[in-house]
Amino acid sequence: MVKLPETKARQGRLGRPVLFVLVISLLLAMVVWWGVELYGDAIAPEEPVGSAPQEEQQPADAQ
Repeated sequence: MVKLPETKARQGRLGRPVLFVLVISLLLAMVVWWGVELYGDAIAPEEPVGSAPQEEQQPADAQ
């Protein structure tokens, strides 16, 4: 069995580049999600499709 020093046995240096990629990817995904939410709100109809028309209810005292 070959004995290696701890510093040479490690697979990589620090995990900071991976952390930066993960954080930037998460932020980019949040920005895209926000943009899709704005677009969805902009194209949404005022009344849902297939809903019954709303009639004004008159109070019982108005007779």
